[in-house]
Amino acid sequence: MLYAKKNNEKIRAKPNKTASCPYCEKEMIPKCGDIKIWHWAHKHNQTCDYSNKVETYWHLKWKKMVKEKNCEVRTEKKDELKIADIKNDSEKVIELQHSPISIREMRKRENHYDDMIWLFDMNERYDNFHFKIRGEDSKNQYVTFNWKWPWEKIKNIKYRSPIFFDFSNHLMNYDNWSELDYELKRFKNYPFSSYQRKCIFQIKKIHNSGRGWGIVFKKNKFILKYMKNILQDRLKEELKENML
Repeated sequence: MLYAKKNNEKIRAKPNKTASCPYCEKEMIPKCGDIKIWHWAHKHNQTCDYSNKVETYWHLKWKKMVKEKNCEVRTEKKDELKIADIKNDSEKVIELQHSPISIREMRKRENHYDDMIWLFDMNERYDNFHFKIRGEDSKNQYVTFNWKWPWEKIKNIKYRSPIFFDFSNHLMNYDNWSELDYELKRFKNYPFSSYQRKCIFQIKKIHNSGRGWGIVFKKNKFILKYMKNILQDRLKEELKENML
């Protein structure tokens, strides 16, 4: 958790500070090491529904990009409390997910938040995907894929909310590189190389076989669409220079 609560205000983790969990109100301890982003954690053996959601460096990195008021936002609906990972100024929730999740839990969060999208961390699973470009226009690249050992609980379901896979730590490699390179000569100012790095992949369909299709675009485009107005001020210039 990036923020804890003290005197009804959000505070970041610092050495020797104390604060409470905004979900269960129990005391939290600051984790301020040299490797991970400084964050808060529950004491050993404490139970909290929110703490059951294991957070990785990837979670914290995305959360750290946005303003305090848009990060870890308390939402209550029908006496049920949840904490949205990121909530933009249009009330759309971006739910960050690193590990497999049940359809039941997906539906539960979608019903609670109403307007939301899923962003899955697939960087560690990149080698399980095989991509092939099928076509493109001036805005999008349409890609088919074969996912080896796909998550059983995410295959062939009707998604209520858009699902995005984050592959931004990798170069995306495709079968028909030379064929595509030739075809792209028709598109001026639209270099394929710009889509190799820092990619976000929107899933449109996954079959039981693990095959499916979707749209690939740059991470910056995702940020511009869903997070532009809630970014930390220090990151806005980096966004303009395509450094995020």
